Amino acid sequence: MIIEDTNKYTSLDYSKKAIEISSDALASEIILLDLKSINGFTDYFVILTVSSKRQADSLSDKIIKELKLIGCGIINSEGKSNDGWVLLDFGGFVIHIFNAEKREFYNLESAWPDAPKLINLL
Repeated sequence: MIIEDTNKYTSLDYSKKAIEISSDALASEIILLDLKSINGFTDYFVILTVSSKRQADSLSDKIIKELKLIGCGIINSEGKSNDGWVLLDFGGFVIHIFNAEKREFYNLESAWPDAPKLINLL
């Protein structure tokens, strides 16, 4: 296990690492919204879709574990994969892991129409 110097990483760096982990785990419709100038509670949203409860559980665990290894601890998590939406709050960024049905229902992207999409992976 290699622990890197964590002083050099920003919330954007950690967000991109979470996206890399998610993409490698075959999550889909991954976007990164820049919310810095729009709200006061976080800088970035990572929003993604998974195909099963099992994928949501394993991806949540993997993101938390791998980000911790590079110095980014989770502040809070909410929701359950059974509910179709898991939220991982890391302070400077928040990760939303949805199943397809909940992603369409909540449509978080439309709640932040002015937020620039820094990454959009279909």
